[in-house]
Amino acid sequence: MTAPRIELTQPLVLALVLVAEVAVFAVTGTNFFTAQNAAEVARHAVEVGLLAVALTPVIVSGGIDLSVGSLMGLAA
Repeated sequence: MTAPRIELTQPLVLALVLVAEVAVFAVTGTNFFTAQNAAEVARHAVEVGLLAVALTPVIVSGGIDLSVGSLMGLAA
């Protein structure tokens, strides 16, 4: 009887790479795998997340807008 074969799809490979990356950084870094670092990563990701939420309907509707970078610079 043979073991079931796992198909390596792109999402599975990306998930495995992410898990490996977190494991390496958790072992080598002193403060990587802490709640404070997770909060900092989330705080820095809010800006990109808000842009993604705002621009998703524009891109889906076909009105692709390439001025995101200039709008971020103007707002900063």
